[in-house]
Amino acid sequence: MAALAMFVAACGDDDDTDTSTDDTSADTDTDSDDGEQASGSIEAVEPFFPVDAEGNEVLPCGGYGFRLEDGDFYEAFNEQLNAFREDGTTMDIITGYEDFSEADVEKANELSASDIASNANAGMESGSGTLAELQEAGSITIGIANEVPFGFTGEDGEATGIAPDVAKAVLAELGITEVEANVVEFGQLIGGLQAGQYDLIAAGMYINEERAEQILFSDPDYCIAEGLAVPAGNPEGIVDYNSFVDNPDLTLAVATGTVEVGYAEDAGIPDDQLQVFADIDSMYAALEAGEVDAVTGTAATVQRQVDARS
Repeated sequence: MAALAMFVAACGDDDDTDTSTDDTSADTDTDSDDGEQASGSIEAVEPFFPVDAEGNEVLPCGGYGFRLEDGDFYEAFNEQLNAFREDGTTMDIITGYEDFSEADVEKANELSASDIASNANAGMESGSGTLAELQEAGSITIGIANEVPFGFTGEDGEATGIAPDVAKAVLAELGITEVEANVVEFGQLIGGLQAGQYDLIAAGMYINEERAEQILFSDPDYCIAEGLAVPAGNPEGIVDYNSFVDNPDLTLAVATGTVEVGYAEDAGIPDDQLQVFADIDSMYAALEAGEVDAVTGTAATVQRQVDARS
């Protein structure tokens, strides 16, 4: 991925979606007279970086989320996370997933949360004792959105993915060794954290100013480009969000609660060219059925979905 000349404060997450991508057997695998495309007939375009409303290139970077009142927990977690960023632990864990390169981690290592969102952690309150409670119990529940490869449950039912894996390593250093996951829709992650359903968001959530008004963010541990899935052969020549601005006949699928909704709006894509879906599988089913012209998400998620449907 091309290096950025500067980092802007409007980076978002990731992430992206609210249901598991483990089940990729969408029932769209037959041709029909109404224009449906066969399963496996989609491809990913070259990853790209979105731009904000002012035309500045955005670098999407993911971090870990905490309640505003849990300043003690946030500070201890972030300190250990930074130690792991320095000694290469996060590099080893994240690049263990083929979706991420060393450059994706190196970009994140150069940044703090406040470099990405100027208001990051401005609302932090003094420690509530959550850290001590978690350490005494030796266990924690984290929030994930079941999105491969960011945070999902494996075949053994255990939480895995880049965010849970890094979080487990950090938490172990804090004396918290038992980690359970609460799977919720992506758009409900912040609300669930605030409601006390779990004490940490470990879902690869992109850091941005809107989210930073509601929760605390650790420093990022990865930054990754955006992606688009299109019909095989890319008949409309779609390369980025501007392709939809230039052609009013094109329709883009986005997942509710994700930063891609904002990216599309910032690019100037009209509302009538956007279709918002509650889950990732339905977006790709719509693309395979010819109901939308492209699906957007992180480059990692898009490529995973394309590969699964090949």
